[in-house]
Amino acid sequence: MKSIYIWTNEVSGKRYVGRTNNIRGSRVFSHTREGAKGLLAKDIKRIGLSVFSIRVFPYPNFTKKELAEKERDWILALGTLEPNGYNKILPNPKRKKQSK
Repeated sequence: MKSIYIWTNEVSGKRYVGRTNNIRGSRVFSHTREGAKGLLAKDIKRIGLSVFSIRVFPYPNFTKKELAEKERDWILALGTLEPNGYNKILPNPKRKKQSK
């Protein structure tokens, strides 16, 4: 199911907004895997998973473009771009291929 997910560091308040097209076995938990890179993964490794919470917001009928737009909206609304949050880039839903 297409979803937006938000990781929150309950100590610092920093957040990460991401999207996935398949919530089961998705990239939601890829941030916790060995070798994961990025600011969120580094803090999970350094501080520990116990200080993080995660919320999932399903958007099952959205297209990939609509989901990317929703992710962008959440990132802007919550102010999760670094240094205030863990997101490094703001998605561009108009581009066919997006790097993350």
